Amino acid sequence: MATLDQKSPNVLLQSLCCRITGKSEAEVAHQFQYAVRVIGSNYAPTIERDEFLVSEKIKKELLKQRREADAALFSELHRKLQTQSVLKHRWSVLYLLLSLSEDPRKPSGRVGNYGALFAQALPRDAHSTPFYCTRPQSLALGYGERSGGLSATVGTSGISSLGVYTLNGPTPTPQSLLAGQLPQSAQPLGSRLAWALPMSLIRPRRDGDTGADEAALVRDILYVFQGIDGKFIKMSGQENCYKIDSKVVLCKSLRDTSSRLAELGWLHNKVRKYTDARSLDRAFGLVGQSFCASLHQELKEYYRLLSVLHSQLQVEDDQGVTVCTESSLTLRRLLVWMYDPKLRLKTLAALVDYCQGRKGGELATAVHAYGKTGDPQMRALVQHILSLVSNPILNFLYRWIYDGELEDTYHEVQTSF
Repeated sequence: MATLDQKSPNVLLQSLCCRITGKSEAEVAHQFQYAVRVIGSNYAPTIERDEFLVSEKIKKELLKQRREADAALFSELHRKLQTQSVLKHRWSVLYLLLSLSEDPRKPSGRVGNYGALFAQALPRDAHSTPFYCTRPQSLALGYGERSGGLSATVGTSGISSLGVYTLNGPTPTPQSLLAGQLPQSAQPLGSRLAWALPMSLIRPRRDGDTGADEAALVRDILYVFQGIDGKFIKMSGQENCYKIDSKVVLCKSLRDTSSRLAELGWLHNKVRKYTDARSLDRAFGLVGQSFCASLHQELKEYYRLLSVLHSQLQVEDDQGVTVCTESSLTLRRLLVWMYDPKLRLKTLAALVDYCQGRKGGELATAVHAYGKTGDPQMRALVQHILSLVSNPILNFLYRWIYDGELEDTYHEVQTSF
């Protein structure tokens, strides 16, 4: 049992803190707490997980360095790599190469010494990690609590938990650590590998500021998807978009991801506003009513997806899920799952703009013209809408051809004799 205890993660982590700082176990309690927070943080790179974007960024960096030949060679090698199944995670490899290519001589926002990194003590309150003065035995190195347990710090979840500001301002660095700092080049490898986010990404707390964890943002986003203002994300009438409250302290990654997801709420409102205004307008004609019915059908499928997401979130709440698991809802997962619905809503919103002020045969002609695109998904969506819109016109033609009756109550088809 003693051998297993010596190899437990928390014991090894405390030994590493003692090795880096050169202090005893009782003196590195604050640094050990902060190391637990760093390891438990589920942070991700700020760059989007898109292989194409990373490859384009690498080529741009090569072109900036006037290495056109290397950029062309990289493009050719990347094309060959895509045709083979040697690597399963090409994005990760490309991102690693891009990170390694950064010039170490450039000024960086990362923490350059272990004194500034490990000397940040956590606030000792009801929600913080307990103060350990002896060797820990059972401290779990899991993810942070889902439901605001870490709200005492600026970090909300993910990357933001690396923030070193507390409610009372920044924690001062002990002079005993500052005095023993080594030059950047003379520091050991472990201290150079330990880094935190640039502090410019997270501003310090001010009076009236509030914190929001990722779980609260996910719940807000699900309401925004339906055009309903959330607790932290609300519709801005001046800018005509959904914006996160400026008093909410968030890291740049969570703020950007939330803003991208909030676009679906704006697109939904645009389509819904058009259908609500035209559905009860009898002068809009049968073609226009068919167009509104097709939009309602697409929104119905969209609502069905949202109900599934709401059900999953409710199940997590009922089961008391407080950590990020493989099946829990996160902003990143929502960004992936809502990619196709966002494209469909974009197409519908653009189609609504294109068909403004049109009715009857002119409306059907506009829908038909909008379907002339090279995007197969967009073309299939527009063709489905066109099949519903053209039904009243086909019925009009059938009555005219086979029965000889010209019935155009709403003057939707122009005829001349």
